[in-house]
Amino acid sequence: MRYIVILLIGFMAGFSASDAGAQVRSSSEYSYDGSDRESNFDDGIENVKHIFKVNPLNIFIGDFPVYYEHKLDKRLSVEVGAGYTFRNYIFGIWQTTASQVPEFIDIREAEPGFSARASLRYFPNKLREGIYDIEGFYFGPEIQYKAYNMSVLECDPDFPNRYTENTKSEHRNLLDIKITFGYQQFYSGNFIVDFYGGIGVRSKDQNLHFCDWDETQRSFLSTPENVKTVVPVISAGFKFGLGTNF
Repeated sequence: MRYIVILLIGFMAGFSASDAGAQVRSSSEYSYDGSDRESNFDDGIENVKHIFKVNPLNIFIGDFPVYYEHKLDKRLSVEVGAGYTFRNYIFGIWQTTASQVPEFIDIREAEPGFSARASLRYFPNKLREGIYDIEGFYFGPEIQYKAYNMSVLECDPDFPNRYTENTKSEHRNLLDIKITFGYQQFYSGNFIVDFYGGIGVRSKDQNLHFCDWDETQRSFLSTPENVKTVVPVISAGFKFGLGTNF
């Protein structure tokens, strides 16, 4: 009987030691995993100071900019961009290319132009206790300028639907002032997707030429049409790119 009691006490002591060891290992594993998460976080968005992005949808409006975002602090960044403008396909769909003379269809060629923009971004969201960074919801002011240049053939003064070899220069300049808002998300390290929208006003300066019949000179003339106006503007889209801390 005495041996049985000794064996039971030994078994219970061994079980308790085993259980304590398991708890120690569990606690150690938990701390290790947490340490990994902290390390991954610090190697990722916490240290990202520079982000380079592109916007593929802008191709349809004849603009291909490259964006650069710089982190000023944990909740504030500035984004600038510069690009090359070419044929605006969306504008071409809505634009009336036919002249007031039905026989004339104005022939235009896109010329090189440029675009520039700058915005300030504020990120109010909290990623974890005491840590803010340039990820998640943001909003801020933005200014954007796009210059589209074109050339159009002059209409023949004597014959409809004929053109001379001379060209007229045209332009379509757009200045946007907006409040933008969006959501920026990091994936797989430093790969980023930025969904955005904006609302504001657009100043439009447009100079186009159309073939028209001039009763005074009794001939067809390339008549300029100048438009300067301010209209509302709404924008939406997405960008993607890579962040770095170099």
